[in-house]
Amino acid sequence: MENSLKKIIIAGYPKSGNTWLTRLTADLIGCPIVGFWNEPESYEIACEGQDRVSEFQCFKAHHLYEELDLNLSNCEKKVIYVVRDPRDIAISGAHFFEFSRFTELQQKIERLPFGRAVYKRFLYRFIHPKSYCVDQMISAILQGSTQLSWCQVPWKKHYQSYLNHSVLFVKYEDMLSNPLEQCRRVLDFLHHARDQDFIQAVIERQSFESKKREFVQKDEKYKVIFMRSGRSGEWKSNLSEAQKEAFSEAIAADLRFFNYDP
Repeated sequence: MENSLKKIIIAGYPKSGNTWLTRLTADLIGCPIVGFWNEPESYEIACEGQDRVSEFQCFKAHHLYEELDLNLSNCEKKVIYVVRDPRDIAISGAHFFEFSRFTELQQKIERLPFGRAVYKRFLYRFIHPKSYCVDQMISAILQGSTQLSWCQVPWKKHYQSYLNHSVLFVKYEDMLSNPLEQCRRVLDFLHHARDQDFIQAVIERQSFESKKREFVQKDEKYKVIFMRSGRSGEWKSNLSEAQKEAFSEAIAADLRFFNYDP
């Protein structure tokens, strides 16, 4: 029975708004978020709505398009790809991901009594200043990273793998500026009808402020930390001129492709 359910896959580069769009889409359709695509044992922070009864199931993914293995089963699948300005991904990822600069030193400290807690709470930020973390994220986005499992390929290669397929592209910035229009695009793509009042209620329920308030009330601290700011354009005041230039030199044409100012 489960294999006959229609699958909705929300894909994108890490820290692009995948979790938000996954929750938003599942709420619009009225279906559960099952988890991370093709990894049933993995914990997925986006999961919710397990009590919803629907012909659809929703999944989150960071895979390349070819890694989705869409031909594994005969059920209907729809893929939506969320795009975010990679310069904002660099800022968001620098705050979220844990980097390892001096591995041997870290291992020695963590072997001490309470060493792991001391390292995480006090030493990590000293050893990994903000500028270092941002540089590491920029390197991952432009060249790929061996440290970050879902950033092993550059952002450019990731989004390009979804071009020329029957995939709906949704920009994170458009979700912020005009969520109603983007919700309608998602519903049209999925051949699902909802009236405006219903859509507005979902937008409010899944808004950054509402979800963060919900997680604070439930004392779900990890989910609160995951939702850092939800804004766009932070790169303008948080990247150095040299860091901005690195993006311009490497992917100016790609930024223009998505109507981002290069």
